[in-house]
Amino acid sequence: MVKKKVEEEIVEQISNVNINDLLSKNIYDYGIDILEDRVLADFRDGFKPAQRRILWTARDLKAYPDSKTVKSARITGDCMGKYHPHSSAYGSLVNLVNSDYPVLQGQGNFGDIDNGPAAERYTEARISEIGMKCLECMPVADLVPNYGGDLMEPVVIPSRFPNFFVKDCAGIAVGLKCDIPAHNLEEIVEAFKMIIKKGPARYSGS
Repeated sequence: MVKKKVEEEIVEQISNVNINDLLSKNIYDYGIDILEDRVLADFRDGFKPAQRRILWTARDLKAYPDSKTVKSARITGDCMGKYHPHSSAYGSLVNLVNSDYPVLQGQGNFGDIDNGPAAERYTEARISEIGMKCLECMPVADLVPNYGGDLMEPVVIPSRFPNFFVKDCAGIAVGLKCDIPAHNLEEIVEAFKMIIKKGPARYSGS
């Protein structure tokens, strides 16, 4: 009798769905999630989530420009344990070091155009002067709980430095490939000054 009742309740919960619609919705939701969490840098601070968490972890470790460099494995390990459980974010750390305007200052072999970087146990890093500029406005940042709910991390890093415009961004996800080139800081500053002076309407086509 109990078994029959359970079976009836299960049948009531079953509904007919169009498999094409279901797959389309699930793939769309998955694609959007991947784009936001891995591929695209946020226009507000120019960082992908893994990059933002690496910088935040370096801040936790007090790896400031006037302090000793910290082993990269320590930074990526703490980052994975505290904020980014998906995998080691060493690739993101290397990207931040090798940028034209590096947020992190590296010590060791971080690779070149022909060769990859040494393993994270062999390299070290600390926040650069540019990275400190990115962290100057943290008192006004919006913080949210990390994946474990025991720590807080920033939604974005409100930066004085135009990181989004001067740092390249590349990635690939579901149905989309991102490849944004880096721009010259001096030209970006001059463009901002012109927009402030003339107003944005002149450059919006109106």
